[in-house]
Amino acid sequence: MEAARTLDVLTWDGIDATATSAQTSDSVDVGVLGGEWGLVQGLQSLPVRTERVAPGDRVAIVGYPEGQELAISTGVAVGYELDTEIGTVELLKATTVVKPGNSGGPALDDQGRVIGMVFAELIAADEALIIPWDVIAALTPADFETDLGCS
Repeated sequence: MEAARTLDVLTWDGIDATATSAQTSDSVDVGVLGGEWGLVQGLQSLPVRTERVAPGDRVAIVGYPEGQELAISTGVAVGYELDTEIGTVELLKATTVVKPGNSGGPALDDQGRVIGMVFAELIAADEALIIPWDVIAALTPADFETDLGCS
């Protein structure tokens, strides 16, 4: 979202919505968009799992890899690893396939609850890196900066 003047959200069924506000947190590489999402029919929020997953728990990555059709990749949680590149944050590692276009999408448990947000892929290990939900939920307004020239 950095340096963008406008940001459009395109849905699978051809409905476009423009973000009216955008905020980013460099400390955790998370962005929050505001907009008239009521225009997107059927848009619903996903349930959230508040406790962390344990190694061995099933994990699913949902997204549009490389801008293609919706895809779901499944695997298992491997464990947590401290990532000093984006601050002192523990990232969840999972044995799921991640491609460009998955970043920023939800990671789900076996009951369809959000456990975190896809951050990156460890290419050498073929593992997904996920920002756990509790890390995202702990962010405060002071952790964000306004982007897009709109507020």
